[in-house]
Amino acid sequence: MLRKVMVAVVLASLASAALAERIGFVSDTHLGWKKTAGRLEQCYRLFKAQKVDRIVNLGDICEYHNPDWYRQYVEIREKVYPDGVPPEIYVFA
Repeated sequence: MLRKVMVAVVLASLASAALAERIGFVSDTHLGWKKTAGRLEQCYRLFKAQKVDRIVNLGDICEYHNPDWYRQYVEIREKVYPDGVPPEIYVFA
Protein backbone atom coordinates (compact mmCIF):
# COMPACT_ATOMS: atom_id res chain seq x y z
CA MET A 1 0.00 0.00 0.00
CA LEU A 2 1.32 3.39 -0.93
CA ARG A 3 2.09 5.69 1.93
CA LYS A 4 -0.18 8.68 1.85
CA VAL A 5 1.72 11.88 2.23
CA MET A 6 0.56 15.41 2.69
CA VAL A 7 2.12 17.78 0.22
CA ALA A 8 2.46 21.45 0.97
CA VAL A 9 3.96 23.78 -1.56
CA VAL A 10 4.05 27.53 -1.52
CA LEU A 11 4.27 29.16 -4.93
CA ALA A 12 4.29 32.76 -6.04
CA SER A 13 2.40 33.78 -9.14
CA LEU A 14 4.61 35.58 -11.63
CA ALA A 15 1.82 36.87 -13.88
CA SER A 16 2.74 40.50 -13.26
CA ALA A 17 4.11 42.58 -10.42
CA ALA A 18 0.75 44.32 -9.99
CA LEU A 19 -1.18 41.03 -9.86
CA ALA A 20 1.33 38.84 -8.07
CA GLU A 21 -0.33 36.52 -5.60
CA ARG A 22 1.15 33.97 -3.22
CA ILE A 23 -0.73 30.68 -3.39
CA GLY A 24 -0.39 27.77 -0.96
CA PHE A 25 -1.25 24.30 -2.24
CA VAL A 26 -2.16 21.43 0.08
CA SER A 27 -3.17 17.89 -0.83
CA ASP A 28 -3.85 14.50 0.71
CA THR A 29 -3.97 15.53 4.35
CA HIS A 30 -6.00 12.40 5.24
CA LEU A 31 -6.97 13.59 8.72
CA GLY A 32 -7.58 10.56 10.87
CA TRP A 33 -4.21 8.95 10.15
CA LYS A 34 -1.29 9.21 12.58
CA LYS A 35 0.44 12.59 12.73
CA THR A 36 -1.63 14.18 9.96
CA ALA A 37 -3.22 16.84 12.21
CA GLY A 38 0.21 18.06 13.29
CA ARG A 39 1.44 18.11 9.71
CA LEU A 40 -1.61 20.04 8.57
CA GLU A 41 -1.00 22.61 11.30
CA GLN A 42 2.64 22.92 10.17
CA CYS A 43 1.42 23.40 6.63
CA TYR A 44 -0.91 26.24 7.62
CA ARG A 45 1.81 27.82 9.75
CA LEU A 46 4.08 27.75 6.70
CA PHE A 47 1.35 29.40 4.64
CA LYS A 48 0.95 32.07 7.30
CA ALA A 49 4.71 32.68 7.53
CA GLN A 50 4.88 32.97 3.73
CA LYS A 51 1.87 35.32 3.77
CA VAL A 52 -0.11 33.40 1.17
CA ASP A 53 -3.05 35.25 -0.35
CA ARG A 54 -5.05 32.15 -1.18
CA ILE A 55 -4.99 28.42 -0.39
CA VAL A 56 -5.80 25.67 -2.89
CA ASN A 57 -6.82 22.36 -1.31
CA LEU A 58 -6.53 19.49 -3.79
CA GLY A 59 -8.63 17.05 -1.81
CA ASP A 60 -8.48 13.94 0.37
CA ILE A 61 -8.95 16.04 3.50
CA CYS A 62 -10.16 13.23 5.78
CA GLU A 63 -10.35 9.49 5.96
CA TYR A 64 -13.78 7.88 5.63
CA HIS A 65 -15.66 11.22 5.53
CA ASN A 66 -15.74 11.32 9.32
CA PRO A 67 -17.46 14.56 10.49
CA ASP A 68 -15.14 14.79 13.53
CA TRP A 69 -12.10 14.96 11.28
CA TYR A 70 -13.67 17.66 9.10
CA ARG A 71 -14.32 19.64 12.29
CA GLN A 72 -10.67 19.09 13.24
CA TYR A 73 -9.65 20.52 9.85
CA VAL A 74 -11.65 23.69 10.50
CA GLU A 75 -10.29 23.94 14.06
CA ILE A 76 -6.69 23.72 12.83
CA ARG A 77 -7.27 26.46 10.24
CA GLU A 78 -8.91 28.73 12.81
CA LYS A 79 -6.17 28.05 15.37
CA VAL A 80 -3.45 29.17 12.94
CA TYR A 81 -5.52 32.01 11.44
CA PRO A 82 -7.63 33.34 14.36
CA ASP A 83 -8.36 36.56 12.43
CA GLY A 84 -9.58 34.78 9.32
CA VAL A 85 -8.22 32.23 6.88
CA PRO A 86 -7.18 33.39 3.40
CA PRO A 87 -9.72 32.45 0.72
CA GLU A 88 -9.59 28.71 0.17
CA ILE A 89 -10.40 26.90 -3.07
CA TYR A 90 -11.26 23.19 -2.95
CA VAL A 91 -10.56 21.01 -5.97
CA PHE A 92 -12.00 17.52 -5.87
CA ALA A 93 -11.85 14.93 -8.61
